[in-house]
Amino acid sequence: MKSAEWDLSRRHHYANSNRIPNILVDMTVSWRAYSKSEWILPGNHGWDNLTSDMNAMFVAQGPSFKKKIEDSTLNITESSSNEALKLHTPWGAAQTGSNQNIKAVINNDYVAAFDVVSNLANWTSYTLKQPRLANFQPQRRLDVRLEPSYASICDISDFPAESIALGP
Repeated sequence: MKSAEWDLSRRHHYANSNRIPNILVDMTVSWRAYSKSEWILPGNHGWDNLTSDMNAMFVAQGPSFKKKIEDSTLNITESSSNEALKLHTPWGAAQTGSNQNIKAVINNDYVAAFDVVSNLANWTSYTLKQPRLANFQPQRRLDVRLEPSYASICDISDFPAESIALGP
């Protein structure tokens, strides 16, 4: 069935991205679309993630995760959502600065921030314990749901070292 974009449900509207083809096929779970080939990749993904057969299980271990918590609403693609943090961190979602929409999660190895209005991660900061490789080029992947003009990319080399600071 051929449909115009505005006839599709809102969750099937994607930004312009070379990672998303011009054709969207919403198939019944276990059905496949493939070219005429004798070799078929074992295993599959890409069916509707709201279908119960596509449910995922999230298992975590460590001092920051509460024990014996079950949450049927945890969306694995949005695991940094406010509800997930309330369930799985001992202190809930921390406040940062005067903008109450931005939440921070502080861990021994990283600090992450996300916007609770859009439910999108804003940034993550890691402390690397190894020397930086001379030819290292960071790999960035924009969120495919956003137009490129809305994506926030920050190149650390644009800022003088003395202007960058993290505090409690």
